[in-house]
Amino acid sequence: MDPDDVLEDEVFTIRLEPRAPGAPVPRHETEWVGRCRQIGAARMNFWGLPPALVKDAMVVISELTTNALRYGNMLGFRLIITRDKVGIVVTDGSASTPYVRRPSEDEEHGRGMLLVETFSSDWGVRPDGRATWCTFTIPARQS
Repeated sequence: MDPDDVLEDEVFTIRLEPRAPGAPVPRHETEWVGRCRQIGAARMNFWGLPPALVKDAMVVISELTTNALRYGNMLGFRLIITRDKVGIVVTDGSASTPYVRRPSEDEEHGRGMLLVETFSSDWGVRPDGRATWCTFTIPARQS
């Protein structure tokens, strides 16, 4: 990525409280999902990105940050906006690799990565499994 093409690069990391696997996420940590969404929406709206793209990105931010809080020991969030793409990277500190599941209609959970795959242009996981990334293509602006 050419640094001259980067319009925005927001990044932060928080440490999560230690807890047993499967234990509920403390309420004060769950608030980070909304904060990440607010930051993402504010920055994308500032750059005049299409509302449909912002809406899709909010779904993906929710899913990735929720997964990080549920399964990781940290939450790292990065939003990169270039002239033609939006990139989102969420780091969770966990070595487990997220994957797309195809849950049955009666299952209540397990659709998060399916939503990431559906809404983003591309997605993947860092080789060490500790970060999940996705990109959105910004449609060409009509003059």
